[in-house]
Amino acid sequence: MNKINNDYGLKEIDLRDYKLKKNNFPIIPVLLILILLIVIYNFNDFFINKTIQLELKDVANKADEINKNENNSNIKSHQNDSLESIIIKEDLVVQKSITEINHITGNYYIISGSFSNYNLSLNKANNLIDKGFNAIIIFPVSYNKKYRVAIKNFNNVEEAKEKLPLYRKQLNDELWILKH
Repeated sequence: MNKINNDYGLKEIDLRDYKLKKNNFPIIPVLLILILLIVIYNFNDFFINKTIQLELKDVANKADEINKNENNSNIKSHQNDSLESIIIKEDLVVQKSITEINHITGNYYIISGSFSNYNLSLNKANNLIDKGFNAIIIFPVSYNKKYRVAIKNFNNVEEAKEKLPLYRKQLNDELWILKH
């Protein structure tokens, strides 16, 4: 047996049929579409940002006009027969609000209630606002998972201890101090 005669049938196989073919996916049209989408996206952002800036300028101008009108409406002049002019300023009403804290501040708070549900803490905060206090809702940060409703915050514990009996007398409520 000669090596030339022992080709084991390999000469009969057409290698072009078994060759792995390249992926003939049309790459150029896909790239063109991708570039077109990027250009359109940036084009819209460019014009949208310009329109937003113009709208913000309009809003700022309107706000300035409103502030000027409010300043003029707060001062009214009244003239009597004696040609005296009296300037009357309207009292500004300070509105009480609910402050929400969702991080540890290191301050001391006089707590009025602790609730497992946000809506319950919101109800308590609204009750405190009705009584004339600024309510503070402290979100759960640690393992406790309780929403605390505070009346006032202090920088040090001595100041909080001084005011605690006063607030207990005003609210007829069980209050305590919490460092958060």
